[in-house]
Amino acid sequence: MLSRFLSISTTNFCNANNNGNANNNNASNTNGVVPDSLIGSQQTIVCDSNLLKKETGILRSGENRDHDGCCSTKSRSSYQHDSFFLLTDPLNLLYAYQESKKGVSWKYSIQKYEQHLIKNISDTIKTLEQGEIVTKGFFEFDINERGKNRHIKSVHISERVVQKALCNQILTPILSKSLIHDNGASLQGKGTSFTRDRIKVHLMRHYRKYGTAGYIVLLDCRKYFDSIEHSILYPMIDKQINDKKTSGIVHKYIDEFGDKSLGLGSQVSQITAIFFPNSIDHYAKENLHLKQYGRYMDDSYFIVPTKEEAQEKLFLLSKKYDSLGIPLNLHKTQIVKLTRNFTFMKCIYRISGTGKILIHPDKAGLKRMCTKLKKFKEMGLPLNQVDLAYKAWKGHWISLNGDSRKAELLYSRLYGEAS
Repeated sequence: MLSRFLSISTTNFCNANNNGNANNNNASNTNGVVPDSLIGSQQTIVCDSNLLKKETGILRSGENRDHDGCCSTKSRSSYQHDSFFLLTDPLNLLYAYQESKKGVSWKYSIQKYEQHLIKNISDTIKTLEQGEIVTKGFFEFDINERGKNRHIKSVHISERVVQKALCNQILTPILSKSLIHDNGASLQGKGTSFTRDRIKVHLMRHYRKYGTAGYIVLLDCRKYFDSIEHSILYPMIDKQINDKKTSGIVHKYIDEFGDKSLGLGSQVSQITAIFFPNSIDHYAKENLHLKQYGRYMDDSYFIVPTKEEAQEKLFLLSKKYDSLGIPLNLHKTQIVKLTRNFTFMKCIYRISGTGKILIHPDKAGLKRMCTKLKKFKEMGLPLNQVDLAYKAWKGHWISLNGDSRKAELLYSRLYGEAS
């Protein structure tokens, strides 16, 4: 097997083609936020029309009117991904390394790993073929995100390469096939923008049938990652993956976090956390017939015409959550009348009397950015770094119809003319 790998020149290592858009390892994200896309071995095909054209009535002649999304997916069938040899293929491990080092190639650990790249990948293959996992423990640290403390367990580059190859080639393609279309967290072609568009589509469909009469139920799980029971998760994974060696490797990586819970900082944890409540999603769509239903990780919602139906469906779903050991957060789970504003994924939504869906970001995001700009000034951060961070935030804020004038005035006062 290594003869195929060793025949590739070092130049090809540097120029190896990859199918990733961004580094998806939580460990390299200093804010601990789940990245927008989790790269799999699927190929996304972007349609001519976007997600909302069908709902707003501007679909061009000849476009697919039955298509319920902005992209279609072509991939190999599950059995072709269900093979341990995909994990021990040297080229797959090489591509996984190329993706893993994006954005963090300046780190000493990355450069040291690349100095002995062939030997490291060869040793990795031998370890995996013996049924063992590649691990060097965790780099543990705490962050505070929007007032909420998060404990991060970052993995070493040698383990990150294996986890990325495992997820890209096997785990993500197999587990994602059974997910509902409206599960938008961290999958290729999806993410926060996808989920925000889907909730707008669902609101439009509800308005066409019932007007502003109705309710949206917002569901949130309490300590989601910490509550996932391995004894419940393992049978779910084993039902999807037939290869015993592969499922054994997955179990061992999950066991690294103890008898219960999944950790932030592991790609295996990320995709399994997305998959864990899949039975609830199918129950909501197929048994409760909740067409206007969506999920983003542990946050989900559904829209119904009456308060009685909202309470009934919420009770049934809460029993399903309890059966999986991930109880709902009673303080954050709420039933909101559609004539009132509601907040989902840090954005505030409202339906106007004419049916227009109005959306703008939560003002807390503006306050946080102003606080950051002041901190940057106190720390003496270089202007080019401050400018880069500010432009990235401003572009995102404006895309959500946010008013950035307060931040612009503060930026001008602290650093000169705003960008």
